[in-house]
Amino acid sequence: MDTTDERDTTHPGRQLKEHYLDPLGITPYALAKGMGVHLSRITRLIAGERAITLDTATRLGLFFEVPTRWWLEMQMRYDQATSGLRESLADEVTAFEGLRSAAVGPRKGWRLGPPKPRSEPVVLRYSTARPRPVMPTGPPDRPPKVIRHGNGFVALIGSE
Repeated sequence: MDTTDERDTTHPGRQLKEHYLDPLGITPYALAKGMGVHLSRITRLIAGERAITLDTATRLGLFFEVPTRWWLEMQMRYDQATSGLRESLADEVTAFEGLRSAAVGPRKGWRLGPPKPRSEPVVLRYSTARPRPVMPTGPPDRPPKVIRHGNGFVALIGSE
């Protein structure tokens, strides 16, 4: 399944030029001066000869008042879409079977165990209401699980 967006295969330096510099009328020289870097860093970035490093992403973030992470993710998506590494390693790497019933996140992993048959459907509801999210109804002995996401969303998982 290919979920590659056209923006993912466009070098971040080109996106910087097309979506920031040109529309705002900022020259590479003005950007370099505002970021406190040599002009060659910006011209090589725009030409696609240089990647966005943490230092460059931080400076771009401060200059354009956007999160540093946004620039780093743009570079990561480009690298992933253009490297072909996932396809070249697919025959060498065998997925760990034990993860079929486990949830793994970037900071921690936990075992969920084998899937259990359910007599009633599981309900997943989202709410942006911070003080009092609407709770799904369910048996009193199994209260819904509340998951608060960093973006303000609250996920309520329980039985209806």
